[in-house]
Amino acid sequence: MLAAAAGLLALASCGGAGGSGSETPRPASAVVINTVIIGFTRDPDELPFNPRAARLQQATQQLTAIAGHPVTFQFDVALLPQWQSSFESALIDAIENVARDLQWLHDHDAAEFAFGDPAFKRIECSYVAVPSRDKDAFDPDSGTLRIHLSSEDGQFVPRDEVLREVREAYWQSLDRRFGNVEPEQADDVDLYFKWITNDRNWGEYVDLGTQEGLAEAPRAVRIGRVARLFPRIAASSADDSTYVRARKWLAEQVGYFADAYAEHEAAVRSSPATSVFHRAEAAWVAWLGANVDRLPAHDRFEVVDRLAVERRGDRERPLGHGRYVDIAFPGFDYLAYAMKVTDEWAAAGHPMKSDDGGDQWLLFIHVACPAPRDAYGRHSSFFSCNHTLYQYAMDRDPSMKGLAAYLLARKDPVITEAAFVDLIRLREQGTYDATVSLWRALEGDPSEWKVATGVVADQVGIVPDVTLLYDEAQRQWRALPAQRGATLYLVALIQDEAHRDLVDGKTFARTFGSQASEADFAGFLDQNAMAPGYAASVWPALTAGWSRAGVIVPRLDRFLDLERNVSTMAMASRSVDGIVSRMCDDHAAKDIAQMHAYLERRVSTHASEQKDLETLLYRTIPGHCSTGD
Repeated sequence: MLAAAAGLLALASCGGAGGSGSETPRPASAVVINTVIIGFTRDPDELPFNPRAARLQQATQQLTAIAGHPVTFQFDVALLPQWQSSFESALIDAIENVARDLQWLHDHDAAEFAFGDPAFKRIECSYVAVPSRDKDAFDPDSGTLRIHLSSEDGQFVPRDEVLREVREAYWQSLDRRFGNVEPEQADDVDLYFKWITNDRNWGEYVDLGTQEGLAEAPRAVRIGRVARLFPRIAASSADDSTYVRARKWLAEQVGYFADAYAEHEAAVRSSPATSVFHRAEAAWVAWLGANVDRLPAHDRFEVVDRLAVERRGDRERPLGHGRYVDIAFPGFDYLAYAMKVTDEWAAAGHPMKSDDGGDQWLLFIHVACPAPRDAYGRHSSFFSCNHTLYQYAMDRDPSMKGLAAYLLARKDPVITEAAFVDLIRLREQGTYDATVSLWRALEGDPSEWKVATGVVADQVGIVPDVTLLYDEAQRQWRALPAQRGATLYLVALIQDEAHRDLVDGKTFARTFGSQASEADFAGFLDQNAMAPGYAASVWPALTAGWSRAGVIVPRLDRFLDLERNVSTMAMASRSVDGIVSRMCDDHAAKDIAQMHAYLERRVSTHASEQKDLETLLYRTIPGHCSTGD
């Protein structure tokens, strides 16, 4: 037993090594403590250490326990003059360092320990007068680590020396095993992945801006091999499995290609398809297409975030003029995939906050860039996203036919809202024309076009050139007579929130070709609950001969309810007061009477509003239009 052996000390001569020829030979003179053999190249005049020292006993026990086999330390007697007084301490340090290194291997990498521990048998420390430039070397065939020591050295075996040398020998053994093996022929898939992704296999730096660099590309070689190996790796959900680690590793390589496209586009574009870079690119893109939806949420986001590659230094390039690198990730359609993610967002119920978005929320925000509504139902706030889907769509096709086809196929008003909110908020060179192109492309679908027009109206305050928007409203009025309610709402918002001097209701008929009919006014009021608040603005544009109150009154409850819940009745009453003033200007007694009857009914069911509506009640009494009467 080891405990019993710990107390045995044996002095052995050169011929006393004993054992079979396969055992590690003992030094000429040796002391055996536990299974640790300490010897010298010849008998020293005096043993430079105390074999019974407690710390030495403890150190050898540690090494015996972890190694599980004899380990020999042989010292050149030429070292003794320098080390005589400190030999015992340095010896103990050496044994402890070897034990720690083997323990680290045991705890961190079973395969490396299984290779290195039985292979490591002997340390030979020899004296050199001049510090050697030759590295210490471990010979796995003989199990010997040879260390050259000079007067400048302060330790026999520094910490991590055995660890470094044994690990290097292990990796060299894998180099010999796998160096010329393609991933499809690897006999041990897990070990092959470990070997190919080890840091020592990165290879030397190459400039991907040169054809030579793209032709060699050591990192691309590794990426291509792992991508080709991946289908052979057994699927697993365990965090420490080869499958999970390989999936993570491959996902992280997206930046390698994205940076190459952005920084070295010309070289990548002209590089032949047979180059190492492009072969690896093809393998990685094939892996991506098969696995992107299986990636964990954060990894999926990180990958998709890099797939649309902007040209470096071309941030000011107008969209539609090649801001995005068109050769990036050939075979993977970023725009189609971004639309797929948007479909996922819709299928999840159009979540507008992280609590509802699940683990894909970050991806939804980045790609779909949702457009939340405020209490008034307008898009006054938005998420911090890059609007990449919409920028990319514009850059690829300024006519926006692809995005229009997607919106028309989905017929999802929330997706349409998101698209137009993002397009308008971009406010960059080239975006207005693309926005109008998309807007016009929806004209064949009245419901989708109405949604888009409502968003444009709500966002009118940030449209760069409202005069162009006003011109488009004139075109719409003539081209889309059935949709004039939405156009009238847009005109009202231009007047009230963007450019009051641009709209002249008195010349509306001349500017737009005709005035707004009763049906147009009804369509205007039906845009949303807030529309009655803008009714007074469009009043001069209305045709004569019909009751305004007959159209407005049925829609006032929704407006007043919203204002009461969100803001104050005082604000609502001011809007209604504007409508009453218009009726008074028209001397529309029947309309005023109808308004008075409505207000009386409203107060009878909403007593809390009486104070805010009492002035309106008074003004709508016959003969009291003027508050001064």
